[in-house]
Amino acid sequence: MLVAAHRIPKKGWQRATPFGFTLVELLVVLAILGILSAIAIGRYRIAVETAKQRVSMANVRNVGMIVSFYQLEQNKYPLCPGGDMGTWQICTVEDIKPILIPPSPEALLTNFAVKDGWGNDYIYESDGYNYIVRCYGKNGVPDGPISPTTRHNFDLDIYFENGTFTASPF
Repeated sequence: MLVAAHRIPKKGWQRATPFGFTLVELLVVLAILGILSAIAIGRYRIAVETAKQRVSMANVRNVGMIVSFYQLEQNKYPLCPGGDMGTWQICTVEDIKPILIPPSPEALLTNFAVKDGWGNDYIYESDGYNYIVRCYGKNGVPDGPISPTTRHNFDLDIYFENGTFTASPF
């Protein structure tokens, strides 16, 4: 009679090769992912704020161009409602929008932004001879002009005066 050869099982459920990850390995991977996500979230926030800043700069430039077109037709820059020539007046771009948009339906510049990337009003100043369009930044209050060295301070102001940026982050 033949007796079948039996294998003697190893202790418990032990395998010859390890299967799975240890707790330490999983914790190391989670720590690395946490560090990478913290870096990515910080950079993402800066990218979003920079995009809002650039949109605001483009809109300020567009308002300045429309004001310049108005000046070419009227031989003066638009005044704030109730303003007098030679006296500086401050108002929002929304206040002068009806003055800037010609009533003809064929007008190319019928729609332009009156709010910046953060939802604040653009500020317009003019004495009829000169003009300034301002974006007060993220916090919406005057904080002083921005410059290339302070470009990641999104609370600082962007100025567009008489067709040129006099305070911009770039």
